[in-house]
Amino acid sequence: MCVCFARIDCERGQKLNGTETLFLQISDSFLNGRNFNSENGTKIGGDETDSVIGLAKKHSMQAICEYVLFGQNSFVNQTIARSVKRIFAANELIAEFEKREIKLCVMKGFIVREFYPVPELRTFGDIDFLIEKGNEVAVVSVMSALGYSREAGEEHVMSFKKGLEYYEFHTSLAEDDAFDESVQYLIDSAWSKAKPYGTYKNIYEFEDEYHLFYLIFHIAKHFRVSGAGVRMFSDIAVFVNEKATLDYDKLSEYLISCNMMLFAKNVFAICEKWFDMKNPIDAEYVMPNELLYEEIAEFVLSGGTFGFCGSSLETSEIRREMDNKDSKNAEKRTLFRFFFPTYEKMKKRYPFIEGKKFLLPVTYIMRFFGNIFKPRRAKKAVSRLQGITKGGDEALRQHDMYRKCGLDFFK
Repeated sequence: MCVCFARIDCERGQKLNGTETLFLQISDSFLNGRNFNSENGTKIGGDETDSVIGLAKKHSMQAICEYVLFGQNSFVNQTIARSVKRIFAANELIAEFEKREIKLCVMKGFIVREFYPVPELRTFGDIDFLIEKGNEVAVVSVMSALGYSREAGEEHVMSFKKGLEYYEFHTSLAEDDAFDESVQYLIDSAWSKAKPYGTYKNIYEFEDEYHLFYLIFHIAKHFRVSGAGVRMFSDIAVFVNEKATLDYDKLSEYLISCNMMLFAKNVFAICEKWFDMKNPIDAEYVMPNELLYEEIAEFVLSGGTFGFCGSSLETSEIRREMDNKDSKNAEKRTLFRFFFPTYEKMKKRYPFIEGKKFLLPVTYIMRFFGNIFKPRRAKKAVSRLQGITKGGDEALRQHDMYRKCGLDFFK
């Protein structure tokens, strides 16, 4: 089967490979309601179509891609059916929290999906809620009563699963001490930026300016850990296009206070190139050079939805050492942390040392012998060591790119 569509102009598709160009054009067509033009377009089929769909799948946008290429085929219909079921279940859960008068703030994909041309095609792995600190026990009680099982989670996050349903309840939008004080202050002010969600009394959403700030910050946070995919940028584009009355002076205040203005301008510039979204902060802004755009585009497109398909975890760890200190000896510091993880990390694996920091050396010995006598762990450890010893050059490249695009508000 061949599908015809209008070609992206040279500037917007420059230096991307054919599959990446087609994927972005398909996404752009979906978001902006464009029809493919067979008269001046390009035909794809067979392996090329498979490659485009494969890339879309890597970015959790397969249903969008297939909808544009093939219409409502079986995969698209299945995706719509799953989404309808999940949203129905989420709304029932929200109603339960409203009834029990437990404050909940909805955000990100649950809100942004409504701004897509076909909301059911904007899929998500989990649904995120912000809760107030001190309400953790109440949340566990509600979720347990509704038949959800609690999953292992990070600090500040409680995760619950039942069948296809997966929810994360956050007491904070970011890890403590991960960012500069100005960023952390604004993140910790989230509840003061909330407004009632619909007609609910106990369910909230963020004010538009803060929500857009958070979507930009969320990209930055994922860049810091591993990466961010195309969907995070399309979320920005549909949000900006939907919120015509958004107060950009207020958004600018948030961004300037956190030293995030340059990063936000570059995020908007990417959205403008890919989705024809006009830069709402600075209409005249262009990236300082085409190379920076190419670096960011390659990093985003190669990494998948959350960056896990691109560079290795070890490369990200080395780069974070460079971000936090300097590039000199970053690999050695990463190796040291591989053999001797922090107390915070080790107490998650060995809870018995909670409040007993003097037992930390004991856990190192337990971990060492645990890795030796368990082949799968040993193989993974060797792979991690190899990744650390080989990841320095790529980590340095990422570190330089981060600084150039405005990611200098990390500690």
